[in-house]
Formats: sequence, structure tokens, C-alpha cells
Amino acid sequence: MNEKLDLIQYAFRKLNLMSDLVTVVIPPDLTVLAFKLNLKKYYNLKKKEEEYQGCGNNIMKKIFRKKRNLISADEEDEINKIFLKRINSEGNILLSPLRSVRSKPGDWCIRLVILSFRSHKKHVDRGLADIHRAAIDVHRELELKKFHKSKFNRS
Repeated sequence: MNEKLDLIQYAFRKLNLMSDLVTVVIPPDLTVLAFKLNLKKYYNLKKKEEEYQGCGNNIMKKIFRKKRNLISADEEDEINKIFLKRINSEGNILLSPLRSVRSKPGDWCIRLVILSFRSHKKHVDRGLADIHRAAIDVHRELELKKFHKSKFNRS
């Protein structure tokens, strides 16, 4: 059991090194952790100014940040489902989805459990390599999609 506890901590550290690609949502609890794609760059904060008429000739301006999403929470869930399928399709690791009964769109994530007596560091490394490859592939596809959307919206 100690080996599995060490392996989940090892996987946690390795996933944190991929923080530009994935986000650990639930840190290790015994031999379980949860993660998903890091899609923060698809959520932009945009400054917007609003004018309010004040007393007399005074004009007050209020500046606030408005969240302008390039993807919706439902799309984020769909992207993470595709991510999970890509990881599992390699055949080196079998991960499962994690979504609580009370979760809302955008909360969908992937569960990593290391419990089998047959799981060792080399297996975890293979699985982490699959996660890394799948994350790069999905991010690359999202960048192409974002590029094409912006290219067509210019006219």
C-alpha cells in the first residue's frame, strides 16, 4: 500500500509539472486524484468601461471585468471527454470520469486511481506519457479551431 501512496504522489508531482496543459482538480486522497485539461487560456477577462450619469455635469465611470468565454462550460466538459478517450485509446492506462451528483457544467474531470498490486512506476510513467501526448494533441486542435474562428470573424 505504501508503494501506491508514493506512486499517486509521484503522479501528482508530474501532473503539476504539466500545469500549462492539465489542472489537478482534486489532490491525492489515499490513492486517488482528479484532473482535467487546463483551458484557462480560453477564458479571457476583458476590461469594459460603462458610463453613468452623475449629478449635474459629472460623469462617473465604472470599470469592471467581464468574463468572455471562448468556450462554454458544456463545451469544456465535451473537450475533457475527448481528452479521456484519447488517453484510454493508447491502451497503457485506463482512467474513468468523475462528476459528482451536484456538479454543474464545467466540473467534469478525470479520475486517476493507483491501487492494483500490478501497478508500478513504469506503468505510471507510461500513463503519464499518454496523458501528456493527449493533452498536447487536444490543445493543438483547440488552437487550430480558435485560429479558424478568429480568421472567419474578421470579415
